[in-house]
Amino acid sequence: MMSVHFGAHPVMDFESATACDVGLFNKFFHHMLEQGVYPPPSAFESWFISSALSDADIIKTIDAVERFNVWK
Repeated sequence: MMSVHFGAHPVMDFESATACDVGLFNKFFHHMLEQGVYPPPSAFESWFISSALSDADIIKTIDAVERFNVWK
């Protein structure tokens, strides 16, 4: 289980999570959708990694994350 946040400081609790860049998360979320990866629509929801995912699913997700351009 994991969550994705964009911020200058580690996310340790709800307060530090709310200090993160929600707009950048939204760009990331839509980028992932365009890549065919369907993450939770909020940084406050968790991603779950399980044995139901194939190696190809994991590689596709990693590749999509690596193609994310924060400056776009």
